[in-house]
Amino acid sequence: DTFLRRLLVQSYLQTEQTETASQLLQEPLAQRRPAWALLLQAKIALQTGQSSDSLQLCQEALSQNKFLLEAYDLSSQCYLALNQPDEAVAVLAQALEFSPFHSNRLEQMFRLTCQLGRWPEAIQSAKQLYENTRKAGNNDPTPLLNYIRSLLSAAASTAEPQLKNRWQQESVLALQRARRDEHLLRKLDFGLFEAICQARLDSNDGRLHQAHKQLYKMAAIETTDGLLQADVVLLLNQLGEFEAAESLEQQMGVALSPPVQTLLDAQHRQLDHIRQAFHQFSAQAADAFRQQQGVEAVALYEQALQLAPMNINTQLNLCQALLLAQQSGDKEQRAAQVRKLTQQLAQIGNQHLQLTQQDRLDLLQKEFEAVKQKLPSS
Repeated sequence: DTFLRRLLVQSYLQTEQTETASQLLQEPLAQRRPAWALLLQAKIALQTGQSSDSLQLCQEALSQNKFLLEAYDLSSQCYLALNQPDEAVAVLAQALEFSPFHSNRLEQMFRLTCQLGRWPEAIQSAKQLYENTRKAGNNDPTPLLNYIRSLLSAAASTAEPQLKNRWQQESVLALQRARRDEHLLRKLDFGLFEAICQARLDSNDGRLHQAHKQLYKMAAIETTDGLLQADVVLLLNQLGEFEAAESLEQQMGVALSPPVQTLLDAQHRQLDHIRQAFHQFSAQAADAFRQQQGVEAVALYEQALQLAPMNINTQLNLCQALLLAQQSGDKEQRAAQVRKLTQQLAQIGNQHLQLTQQDRLDLLQKEFEAVKQKLPSS
């Protein structure tokens, strides 16, 4: 009778007949309140939006048996529904003490801790997922890639030099291990992945020009490898190439794995205020330029570049605005603009550019030469 009752309740739950399922549980819950009935009633409560009631039922079930792992999973979902993510993480951590190799729980722990910026726990979850795959003899390269990605994302997110240095060193060691994995090398362009990771390390250490050169030198931005496009997006965002990152993200032809999507979402949250301010300054600068207000456009593009110094399109826009500004101002102001324009064009010319950017740079240099010809000799 108990077995059939449980099967029926589970069947009704799957078809969302929660009222009928709850009626079948009334008798056992009115008598001995067994753990299985408490858990099924907790599922019904959660499914019908009664998260607090569901949580209480889970806690009652756990008071009978602390090894009921499903009760921890349900409790975690309840805490999330109640907008208490830290408590959800704490409950998942308890479940993982009893099931340290459970992949679904580890993935959930990774997702939640990334969302909360709790990078040490996120890294530990990613590492355990990789270890699970390795010990099982699975040749899937993605858990190792995700572990390396999580280390790089954590390093980019922390303001603590010690932690940043430790995570970057761990990522380098993990890349060295990966280089010896023949199965992994056969499944993706590992040289490109390693180059992107090195560029992210350079970016984390403030070597933005070197990171940008690496990105375009390897033609990483043009890759169609679904496993690596997300890595390019992560790097582009780190460099402040927001438009290119958004464009590539829209072009990605494959659904991202949950861990990769989690890392992208975490980066979006981290950079959202910077990206919004950047777009605002850029839009205001473009308006000023259209209204032939060169000096105002220059000032606004310079503010945008303070937020994203390696954004090549904005650097080109600044040069265009500086050329426009030559039409106004006194001799001293125009001389200062010429010096700034000379420096800016040289800086852009020192980068690896896309074809459209190179064409635009060539045109700007021609315009600048024409402007210089008209300048009075000093």
